[in-house]
Amino acid sequence: MKTVIVGGVAGGMSAATRLRRLDANADIVVFERGEHVSYANCGLPYHLGGVISDRKDLLLQTPEGLGGRFGLDVRIRTEVLSIDRERRTVRVRDLDRATEYDESWDVLVLSPGAAPIVPDLPGIEGALPLRTVTDADRVVTAMRGQRPRTAAVIGGGFIGLEVAENLTRRGLAVSVVELDRQVLAPLDPEMAAGVHAQLRAHGVTLCLGTGPAKVLADAVELTDGRLIDAELVLLAIGVRPEVGLARTAGLAVGSRGGIVVDASMRTRGERSVQWHQLDNLLHAGTTLIDVRTPAEHHAGHIPGSINIPLDELRGRLDELPAGDLVVYCQVGQRAHTAAALVGDPVRVANLDGGYLTWLAGSASRTDTPSSAARPTRSRQGNASTG
Repeated sequence: MKTVIVGGVAGGMSAATRLRRLDANADIVVFERGEHVSYANCGLPYHLGGVISDRKDLLLQTPEGLGGRFGLDVRIRTEVLSIDRERRTVRVRDLDRATEYDESWDVLVLSPGAAPIVPDLPGIEGALPLRTVTDADRVVTAMRGQRPRTAAVIGGGFIGLEVAENLTRRGLAVSVVELDRQVLAPLDPEMAAGVHAQLRAHGVTLCLGTGPAKVLADAVELTDGRLIDAELVLLAIGVRPEVGLARTAGLAVGSRGGIVVDASMRTRGERSVQWHQLDNLLHAGTTLIDVRTPAEHHAGHIPGSINIPLDELRGRLDELPAGDLVVYCQVGQRAHTAAALVGDPVRVANLDGGYLTWLAGSASRTDTPSSAARPTRSRQGNASTG
């Protein structure tokens, strides 16, 4: 079994090491677009302030260390460009060598993370985000080279306030710009008031209820017309899920921008087969499972199918034969749930459109519906012979 994981920081590397603990022999490949894996991103603001003085303390693991300890094939500076769900491959680009190749997978885990929100404003290229070790390196370089005396932090969430705290510790005059009327939106207003008082007591200027309109060379113009001094501008507005790869692969994306998954964290893009592909699959040894009720199965079913109703499936998983499976119901919805219950995306596929689509497709091949599509008698739980 070969698992390919896209993303090698918190989620992806946790998945990789957990999988190794569950399966000592699994073939695990991790692709990470950036330069670092498994780093302490919560410590980045404190590296800016000198609390974490040694950059090496941010790096919890290296590809070599992960390979030696867990037997993982970790490839940094490697970007996954696309997913071919039919061929079960990903197209990969080696960013250092400028070469591309395909990598096969049996199971694909998506952990692409998120990208910082960067508003489309004049001069925004002069602002610096803080999300990765590389981002922190850029900020440290700017601070050493420019020696700024003033800074604006755009965003008053947890990261923004940690950045403000640490820049203040470095001796900069810091302004926090927050569109809301308070910092730390999850807090009740009376609790946020105490935070406001502490920030101001440490010399931080709060610009609440306003946002950036333009980033200048040494200042930020706000939407309310004010101009605040800022030789250094950091973005801490928030993040958006990185879902471009999932979108191009045809996976469902939710209203808030995240990849849609079921209760088992599987995407809504499980393997499916079409009615006209079914005969070849059955001849190749695939087992067909009808998850409808016994009454529905008796009224008409696909020849060769085994009837295990969806409501009984969880308790009868041990009855499923080894090898590839195709599950079907009347139109596909119950089969989607059944595929998730089986929990093995490598060997289970959903018959797209279910029994009704197969019935219509079979009928279209002849002038009259195939006799095989008519009701046949079979024992529940055994392959039908009609």
